[in-house]
Amino acid sequence: MNTYRTLSEVLQKQDVFLGPATVKLVIKNLNIKTSTNNEVVKISTSEKEVLKSLVDMFVELAGPIATKPVEQFIH
Repeated sequence: MNTYRTLSEVLQKQDVFLGPATVKLVIKNLNIKTSTNNEVVKISTSEKEVLKSLVDMFVELAGPIATKPVEQFIH
């Protein structure tokens, strides 16, 4: 259950950074069951696999967002 708390914290923080629509898409893709405020209730696979997949997805999604403002100055 401690991992559920960690997963919930990650989801809640990414909700602020990437937006609720993105977080809902990630939750759906990873088959995570959450409450209304993104507290993890149930996961489909092992906690370690879900945490790794969650981090990988958010890093992949955050990369294009982080580089976009820089591209404006290069052109």
